[in-house]
Amino acid sequence: MTHCFLKIFFTLFIIASSLALNAQTQEKKYRQQFLLVSENDSYTLKIIDRYYTNGIALRFSKALQETSKKKKILNTEIGQSIYTARDTRKNHYLRNLDRPYTGFLYGKAGLSYLYKNENVFRWNVVAGVTGEAAKGQETQRFIHRFLGIKQAYGWQAQLRSDVAFNLQASYTQHLIKPAKKKSFDAFIVTDAMIGTTFTKFSAGALFRSGALESSYNSAWWDGRITSDKEQNFQHHELFFYFEPSVIAQAYNATLQGGLFAEQDGRFTSEIEPFIYQHKFGLMYARQKWTAQLGYTYRTREAKTMFGKEVYGTIAIGYRF
Repeated sequence: MTHCFLKIFFTLFIIASSLALNAQTQEKKYRQQFLLVSENDSYTLKIIDRYYTNGIALRFSKALQETSKKKKILNTEIGQSIYTARDTRKNHYLRNLDRPYTGFLYGKAGLSYLYKNENVFRWNVVAGVTGEAAKGQETQRFIHRFLGIKQAYGWQAQLRSDVAFNLQASYTQHLIKPAKKKSFDAFIVTDAMIGTTFTKFSAGALFRSGALESSYNSAWWDGRITSDKEQNFQHHELFFYFEPSVIAQAYNATLQGGLFAEQDGRFTSEIEPFIYQHKFGLMYARQKWTAQLGYTYRTREAKTMFGKEVYGTIAIGYRF
């Protein structure tokens, strides 16, 4: 099924490239953006409902300030992530309970610094709740009822509620000499998070190929918003991306339970210290709009998990 998904990506990429080739006129300037991100394992074209089974987030970004060397962007976000075991069928979930059922409901705020040398630094403060208070069960039931899908069983064993607070920072180092026009670039990407929900560090790479903006102006980093009336953008962006990474995790409350809540009688898991993950997909941006279609593969996060996890990403952004 992964091969089928790859064929769809490349077909869309070729079609969109032929329609947008050589379009380089300047665009109207926008200072703010809303981005809606939906992630679900069903987007991988497989009939599955497991592990990281659904996520939704709404991000608001605003360009605050630009100088001759950098652009500063405010990002705020609200979102929810839902996690279940491998098999949620009525007569199967007890013997296949390999990952805790839980939700993570959060709010996030922080700043992004996009530099003219194409490096990017971001930091965020994340606060929310995990377990029953995150309403993962209620959200999944609504989605299944709306789509006419059988309900998932096993939520009676979900983790108890706990508070969540995290600090996050990431740095992206550009590896290729900046150029006005290019069709390929590469970056080293590092990300660290510490707090009561996640304590982890990841390191990897990002490769992009297609009709590219510099990272300073790219939709990938919300860079197509600006506070500078003189700033110019290409007519469009259209690129394929591939992002492999290795994650070292020291704590994961969605697997081990929260730091401040006893989980007696609830199923918890020991974490895998190292995880391999890769993402690939397409991103297109033009005028007011951004669209993204992506696929994520990840090795197991917990020692009890029977297998890998995969999910798809669909994102739509609107600038104004």
